[in-house]
Amino acid sequence: MGRTTAARGALGVWLLCAACAPSAPLTAVAPGEAPSEAVEGTSVPEVDAPPPPLAGAPRARDDEGAPLRAGTYAMDVPGHNPAVVVVPPDGGGPRPLLVATHGAGDRGEWHCRIWSEVVRGRGFILCPQGRRIDERVPHADALYYYPDHHALDRELTAALGALDEAVGPRLDRSRALYAGFSQGAIFGALIVTARAAELPRALLIEGGHGHYKEWNRAAAQRLARAPGARVFFGCGGHWCAQGARETSALLQAAGVGARLGYAEGVGHSMGGAMQDELRRGFAWVTEDDPRWAAR
Repeated sequence: MGRTTAARGALGVWLLCAACAPSAPLTAVAPGEAPSEAVEGTSVPEVDAPPPPLAGAPRARDDEGAPLRAGTYAMDVPGHNPAVVVVPPDGGGPRPLLVATHGAGDRGEWHCRIWSEVVRGRGFILCPQGRRIDERVPHADALYYYPDHHALDRELTAALGALDEAVGPRLDRSRALYAGFSQGAIFGALIVTARAAELPRALLIEGGHGHYKEWNRAAAQRLARAPGARVFFGCGGHWCAQGARETSALLQAAGVGARLGYAEGVGHSMGGAMQDELRRGFAWVTEDDPRWAAR
């Protein structure tokens, strides 16, 4: 089955993943948050409205002209909902980028928090928000999804442009990392093969492992053209792990580094033992990239 067929097969995946929000997110950046009501069996954190957008001026600076302080921000993205951005501390040269995409019925804030616990200030984190499932629901209570991989790709392009404008030379987005959960991982498998030169390494969690025919020999060969291409699969269930093993073999045969992290029994989640797998996966995909070394 070809890549076009795979994309069509994935169009309705958000309907199958209505509970794709991570079931046990890491500790939130902001203190005092408590679990909210379960969403279709998924425990999610209660979050406030996003912080103010990044300063509108290029190379976003505060009123005193100093570089934007480290922290989590909402960032206006032309034609799309605001993205969430984690800004690392200033200094030490340009910082690399990790793009984190969520599942259907999920939010960018949660995944920026999760990955910020892994990245720990070593680089920027950009979390595209996607489309609101119900436009009648205010942002503070809304859940989001990506309509298809084409829509996510367009939003990612717009968000990268906005981030470039906002932080300027502080950002080094060459050889960026792509991290996706559930729907974000399924669509991400298609995106990284199409954008291998700029997104040669990916962490695909509970999705993108081949269940929707995201991979074939041609796709693996396209990704292999990017020097040092690597894909880490994080799985919490048997069926995910089985697919990831088969897809890893396909990628390795094409010359792409591939590895499975199996948090057995965790299920469709970013919590519990999966947190350890995220750290191990991140360490592996960045081990030969000094930009991600601890400072």
